[in-house]
Amino acid sequence: MTKKAWSGGLLFIWIAAAMICFAIWGAAKDAPQVCASMDVDTDGDVSAADARLILRFAVGLEQPEGPAFFRADPDADGAVTAADARAALRVSVGLQNRPAHKIVTEAEAVPPTCTETGLSERLVCLRCEYVSQEEIPALGHDWQPADCASPETCALCGKTRGFANGHDWVRAGSGGILKCAECGLSTHPGKAHRFTALSGATASGICELCGAARDRRGRGILGICFHPAIGAASCRRICDAQALQNDYLIGDGFVNGGQNDFDALAPFSEIRRCCLKGDAVIYEGEPGYAEDGSAGDVFVEIPLFWSCTESLCGAVRLAVSPTAQPGFSPEPAFVRADGTLAEHIYVAAYATGGENVSASGLLPTVRERISSYMAGAAEKGFGVYDAAVWAALQKLIVVEFGTLDLSGCLGGIGELPYWDNCVAVESEKDTNRIVIDPYSVQMTQRLDGLRAGAAVFVGRSVGDFGGAADTRFIRSVKTRYDGCLVVTFDGDPIDVREGQTVICGVGQPSGATDALAYHTGRYEGNYTSAFLYRGIENLWGNVWTQTAGLCVKDLSYYVTADPSLYKAPLSEWHKLSFDAPEQNRYPFVPGVGWIGSFGFDADAPWLLLPDSAGWNWEFVGDKIYSTALTDPDGREIPPGTEFLCMTGGGWDHADRSGPFTVRFWSGRWSGVSWLYGSRMVKR
Repeated sequence: MTKKAWSGGLLFIWIAAAMICFAIWGAAKDAPQVCASMDVDTDGDVSAADARLILRFAVGLEQPEGPAFFRADPDADGAVTAADARAALRVSVGLQNRPAHKIVTEAEAVPPTCTETGLSERLVCLRCEYVSQEEIPALGHDWQPADCASPETCALCGKTRGFANGHDWVRAGSGGILKCAECGLSTHPGKAHRFTALSGATASGICELCGAARDRRGRGILGICFHPAIGAASCRRICDAQALQNDYLIGDGFVNGGQNDFDALAPFSEIRRCCLKGDAVIYEGEPGYAEDGSAGDVFVEIPLFWSCTESLCGAVRLAVSPTAQPGFSPEPAFVRADGTLAEHIYVAAYATGGENVSASGLLPTVRERISSYMAGAAEKGFGVYDAAVWAALQKLIVVEFGTLDLSGCLGGIGELPYWDNCVAVESEKDTNRIVIDPYSVQMTQRLDGLRAGAAVFVGRSVGDFGGAADTRFIRSVKTRYDGCLVVTFDGDPIDVREGQTVICGVGQPSGATDALAYHTGRYEGNYTSAFLYRGIENLWGNVWTQTAGLCVKDLSYYVTADPSLYKAPLSEWHKLSFDAPEQNRYPFVPGVGWIGSFGFDADAPWLLLPDSAGWNWEFVGDKIYSTALTDPDGREIPPGTEFLCMTGGGWDHADRSGPFTVRFWSGRWSGVSWLYGSRMVKR
């Protein structure tokens, strides 16, 4: 063989060896490290010495500790035996191969989020101390551009930043219907015009959104007529309302095909949502408008209107007009203390929550005196819900719907169990669930209100309840094999006691109607669902609204529409010419108390209040709760006791709630309850 041939052969062998080594290194790089099983003395090799150590462990001459135990147990059966020693000896003399890792998953992977790192699954070897787990970098937000209705939004986590662009409204044909030039959204006839130059009752204006010309002069009188003796809730439409139809949503569908004639008629057509913050007003659809409180408190703007209420031979005729008409008076809610008229009033879109806030996503504030609500609202330049605003809203909704059974149309949160209805049937320590027997629950239909996402109170009695801080949210409701309901809830675990711990309703968070596609309506679930009336959420139901300017003393009604007199003695108020019925006689008779008829006071015709109560729920469908002799628990009431007005009904009142429902059970300045809340206004 020549020297050149020999050199070429060596070069070939070297290259081949290098390629083999590189392949072995690459495979090793991608595979887990070599299992350390049987290498008890950790010298990097399995030898007879390791076999002897394993045998000493097996017969008890030595005790393995920590990693040594895993290395001495190659078959991973949890015990070091002579069989493990024999296996190590066979490996040391080359009779069998060294065992590979026996990998199991000790912990599942933790996915990364937009802002937080994650972890891969944690892998461990049962034969040695090998552990594998890697940190996964945070994903980072995937920002999608803002559009007309939504700000920049992360496609991964849903977080938002900045503001929506706002719709670019353009006129889309006749009738004042608008269409967004960017996204194509149509307002439907339900969106309000925004007229300029409305400086007085006879002013005309041009809509800033669509350019439509509107004249408030001669717009017509919209009215209804009803008679208690007929015993029916339906009303007869009168004046220019005779041929009109209204509409509202239930779920995704309109009840009357989508035709609401009132959407084109003032004052209804000019009612709109907005945010108030200082002197700034941002209307719904404008850039910066938000319902979470970031742009200010959320209100509904209502334009000035005139009204007339008459009682003729027992029949009540009620009408509204956007202009002054013979025999009509400006609605008192719009009359300032100096006698001038406000062009608008503002009613909070949501019940007062948090620190005197009207915003979406808040639990209603309860267990506060009306004086506290007054002070909190005044700090922001607002007032509180009062009899004048209550009366104005009554007129609008009754004229539009043409019926007195408004809760039958719009429902209202009322099917939540009261505190003693749902009692635990099993004891359990440190738990987040309560088991109740639906067959032993009073008024079992209210169990429909116990559903995932609902706010509830869980405790020993109503006396344990301290407000929003004690509120839990239901995670799930499941029927067990024996028919009992197992309700799980969030928050810290508690000890549940059989026969003592209860689960019951509380005021539900605001904002449940934010996604409703129309200004009026509700989702499915007649008395378990929040509702809207022209942008105002839960005008009745959920929590009673403490209502200023209306009190009862010795069953006599006292009223004032002047906010400056709210704290004045009742002697400075107007005493109505008729009295409240003594509804709450003791012992309490549940069926009694439906409004039987309305009284009429010639000096305060704008206010509809019951002067009789009875068994017939078919007339109004709303109730009055009034007392003078004994309270609901049978205790005597001192003569001259002043009772504050509560309106609307609460979360346990079902179909008894409504725009005329009224209660006089609590002291004028001392009334507090987990059922009583408030709502801000700006007059």
